[in-house]
Amino acid sequence: NYAVALLNTNQSKLALDIINQAIRLKPDYIDAYYHQGLIYRSLELYDDALNAYRKTLQLMPSHENAILNSAAIYIQLKKFNEALSILSNVQFANPSLGYFYNLGLAHLNLEHFIEADQLFHHIVSQDSNYAEAWNNLGLALKGLERFEDALQCIEKAIIFIHNKINIMIIAIISFSWSDVIIKVVDNAFNKDLSFIMNEIDIT
Repeated sequence: NYAVALLNTNQSKLALDIINQAIRLKPDYIDAYYHQGLIYRSLELYDDALNAYRKTLQLMPSHENAILNSAAIYIQLKKFNEALSILSNVQFANPSLGYFYNLGLAHLNLEHFIEADQLFHHIVSQDSNYAEAWNNLGLALKGLERFEDALQCIEKAIIFIHNKINIMIIAIISFSWSDVIIKVVDNAFNKDLSFIMNEIDIT
């Protein structure tokens, strides 16, 4: 799909033009609406993205990625009740970890710490290297005043995120991209650790 390739190379506006043409030619094109939502989100046009995902879900109510992306936008906009509503009103045969993660985030930000604890525990039981899930599990345990357990989870989050950065460094060196090592790693470190840095002090 040419529009998807353009989106992946940060040519969002051109990709949007192509997607809009596809929708005009085929108004019931589910994937076109979904990718339209991705493009609008990349352009930070969140209302338009949500409208595109709603259209996707009108045509295919079980479209998990449209549901997850809608919830992610609501979470980003701090509309946690809306995120919880859209996630709670669907049932998937085999929900992804992304579903549990977004549901956990909604509960966590609404201070539903027991529910968040259960959801993030489930995630790390399925993927023990999921740094963000360990971090959020720690925050849920903090909310439950289980401070020692919370600290252990935060420590695991930091360890796993450092492992990810070390893997990235090895990959870059292997491809001899020495001129971009510092910039890429610095960006990755700042981006990936941003979810932890304001929450380490849980005493």
